[in-house]
Amino acid sequence: MIRHLETYSIVGPMTNYCAGLQQGIRLPSYDDTEGMFAEAEKWGREHSGELMDVNFIIGFCMVFKKSLFDEIGEFDESLWPCSGEEIDFCLRTIKAGHRIGIAQDTYVHHIGSVTLAMMEREGKLKYDEVCSQNDRHLAKKWGHSFWRKQLGEFIFDERDPLEKAVRLNLGCGKYQLHHFINIDKLENVKPDIVADALDLPFEPESVDEIYCGHLIEHLTWEEGQFALRHWRAVLKPGGTIMLTTPDFDYLAREYLENPTAQKMREMNDLYIYSYVQESLHQYCYGPALLKDAMVNTGFKNVERVMEDHPYFTSPMKDQVTFKGVK
Repeated sequence: MIRHLETYSIVGPMTNYCAGLQQGIRLPSYDDTEGMFAEAEKWGREHSGELMDVNFIIGFCMVFKKSLFDEIGEFDESLWPCSGEEIDFCLRTIKAGHRIGIAQDTYVHHIGSVTLAMMEREGKLKYDEVCSQNDRHLAKKWGHSFWRKQLGEFIFDERDPLEKAVRLNLGCGKYQLHHFINIDKLENVKPDIVADALDLPFEPESVDEIYCGHLIEHLTWEEGQFALRHWRAVLKPGGTIMLTTPDFDYLAREYLENPTAQKMREMNDLYIYSYVQESLHQYCYGPALLKDAMVNTGFKNVERVMEDHPYFTSPMKDQVTFKGVK
């Protein structure tokens, strides 16, 4: 990576675990250090000299000269403990006219989140709260869509179009999207608005986008159809909706590969009724039924969304998502 500092002011490697584009490869599995070295060396030879221009990299491993640190200034310590300060540093670097690159011929194994996990076990912090707090700090400084701007030109303009649009994250729970209005009927998850998703406090045709993750399966079929019509009514013409729910086609196939009594217990407890949470599941969806439910309630151009969509914290094969247009 260091050899690239002649043209790039900050360089980072590819890896097995991190947010963003650096986790863009999947090396063949390895069981020990020697295996990892062998696979990484093979990958490096195949991609020798390849770099990707980006606006930020993740700070588990990043290389830059001290002269850049002297020019840009120190890390933002208000982002303690270690969550997002490298993104802020990178964006300041880009704004100053420098280049940042991912060295695609370099691979570093990353265990990930060890320090924060240890601090959480010791009761010193709550990991999700730290990430949410620091993401809000970054959003105020760089715009609510900064996570989605790792590639391409970064527009340093406070008038982010995402801030003007009305975007709703329904039944947000603890999974709160920072460029959305997060809505939940439970006050203890501290949403932006406390409201029932079936009775939203928005006028007809006033909303640009709705994301609804893992909510519709908590409703009966009739309630789900009512909800979809209600959500369609508050959307502007051309507005979009994304629905995510457990994929029971996938879960059934997983169960049938090993149809034991314990696996059936897990299906009931975690997915069919989901006893692990306050609100039980009431209806099962697979890709065909979820698409049909949206088409039946008037949505157009209903298409499946892959599990690597940036709204998701990590790819999940046991869930299915569809997007539709009013």
